[in-house]
Amino acid sequence: MRQVLAGTAHVAAQRVEGDTRYQEITYYMCNRGRSIRDEPADLLKSLSEMAGLDWTGENFIGFHNHATNRVIQFIRRGPDQWYAEELISGGRGWDGYFWCAHAESDPVYEVVRRFFEEEPWDRALPWKMGRADKRYWS
Repeated sequence: MRQVLAGTAHVAAQRVEGDTRYQEITYYMCNRGRSIRDEPADLLKSLSEMAGLDWTGENFIGFHNHATNRVIQFIRRGPDQWYAEELISGGRGWDGYFWCAHAESDPVYEVVRRFFEEEPWDRALPWKMGRADKRYWS
């Protein structure tokens, strides 16, 4: 059993409660040749991974909430520039439609926080609808 310092029991209890809420979220990423596929994610780890993405090379990170089946993914374009994307009805039978946006770091990090907290995040960025070239999804 883990020891808890006096006065910090409530913090530990909140952390455990928060962890169980996030257990349905996994992430995938590619950064400087390092690849991760479908590993459990929490908010702090995810924000840390995002902050470390190298915008000078190929990079991306995505999060999948298995409870809601929503996926959001990001490419870091510069020190404070991001491309964000959410597949519309992704998965088997996906017809290529997605929402996308370009934004600075603070709004992107806020979207990630809301995604993890399961708060509405759909209107936090200036989303536009797009459709992928059929060769990428057929």
